Amino acid sequence: PKNPDRRDPLKKVKTMFSLGTAGPIWSFLFPLLLHSNSCTAQVDLQKCLPDGFDITEDIYPEETQSKLEHSNQATIRYEGTRKYLEVNGVASLLYQCGTDPTTGEIKKYKGKNRIPLPVQGVVLTSTTQIPYLEYFNLLDKVKAVIGMKPYISSPCLLDKINNFDIEVFESMAEYVEKKDDNNGHVALGSPVILGNGWSSYSELPAPWKVIHTRSSWEATAEGALQWHEVVGSLFNLESAASKKAEEALKKIKCIQKHFPAPKKGKDKVAWGYKTTYGDEAGWGWDVPDVDACDQEQKPWYCNFLARCSGVLLTPKTKGSRCGTWSCHLSDDEFVEYAKDADILIYTSSGWNSVYDSDEKKLIGIDGVTRIGPPQGFKFFKKHQVYDTILNGENIWSEDRYAQQDIVLADFCAAVSGSKVMKRRKKVIAHKRKFLRNLFYPEEQVREIGTCGENPLKNCKDTPGFKWRQNKKYTGNCDILKNILNYRERLMECDKVAQTKVTKSQVIWRRIGTG
Repeated sequence: PKNPDRRDPLKKVKTMFSLGTAGPIWSFLFPLLLHSNSCTAQVDLQKCLPDGFDITEDIYPEETQSKLEHSNQATIRYEGTRKYLEVNGVASLLYQCGTDPTTGEIKKYKGKNRIPLPVQGVVLTSTTQIPYLEYFNLLDKVKAVIGMKPYISSPCLLDKINNFDIEVFESMAEYVEKKDDNNGHVALGSPVILGNGWSSYSELPAPWKVIHTRSSWEATAEGALQWHEVVGSLFNLESAASKKAEEALKKIKCIQKHFPAPKKGKDKVAWGYKTTYGDEAGWGWDVPDVDACDQEQKPWYCNFLARCSGVLLTPKTKGSRCGTWSCHLSDDEFVEYAKDADILIYTSSGWNSVYDSDEKKLIGIDGVTRIGPPQGFKFFKKHQVYDTILNGENIWSEDRYAQQDIVLADFCAAVSGSKVMKRRKKVIAHKRKFLRNLFYPEEQVREIGTCGENPLKNCKDTPGFKWRQNKKYTGNCDILKNILNYRERLMECDKVAQTKVTKSQVIWRRIGTG
């Protein structure tokens, strides 16, 4: 309002009475609320609206509404007490609790796509959903996980599972069977299923609620990071979500601007791993598709490598070893594909069963044959081979989409061969989280810590420290002693990460973290 004093009467009334109060008190408050100069009704978005609230009245502040301008998988629109979310063509009605869907909304949106806000519980179907919830300290909203427990890395989520706070199911069918009341209905307020993005869940009874998550389908880092906003919108946490996404986007710009480009042109990068999954006819080397980076729906890592001045190699022909589900390259086809690569990103674990250190060759599909070009692979000579398990075997699968800024920094550090970002008056150290150089003996797989005391997430692991001319560290890590929550510790350390490494009077001080 132009005159801020006009808001005072409303503030005083809100102090005396809760906006959730029903009856005569609300009848007094309601017209006052609607006719205030504010463009948005001032309500507590973590509570249900009172009876009789006008569903067309705007309650979501415009300045905090998510735009999702970078996402190619999701869109969201705000109107009155509604949010209209669309994910990969599937439209959902998100309406503030305390109101009911109109007749028109019931006709337009399926039962499983009509969801009251804020969501009170969720069921996880993919580990990629975990970090988005963990950032908002919403793991207490997780009621069940389906078919993913062996692959979970989050110590806090594992603690809740081990303490029986979260139920574990092997399949969606098992979950439905145990949670259905035998009449095809579920209890009011049952958790929303966060879908894995490819299942239709057509077998679910109508009252079940589903929101698909497709951060892994995003073509850019910016798009994947905006899934913080999608998830935040389910809990009316747009303000915190947009702040998180904005901070990460700024880091991406900084990384692109200040990581040094390779000195001798763009490095060629081979990407893939050896798989023996499924029937033996399909065993082989899993690599990008032919001309993968020229496709309309290109893999996300095409965008990353291009930003880091790298070139992704793709095979010239489709793999000849075809099983039930897919085709992979044979040993000879992989050698032809990777022979000119400067860098190999091995996107799996089990490197010791793939590399013969004595012969400096790869071990073939049969586990016996040694393969490689006559002159040897270039990436072995350059010691430029990385896997993705530096912080644990499953961290890569779980965290990489929610932490695309860190993944980008890892890639740029690998492609540039540098561990620092350089500016005119400072050097910013980067400690890789995901990519492990397999020729550096000091880069051993780190153990996953416990919830609240994870040794990988303390101030020594932040990417920068602030120094004065007297060479004395001015940061304070003692505050962490009183912070037990894993994510709160990480956020506190991130504050230290924003400090700068300044140039001393004599020499540069390059600060490697840890």
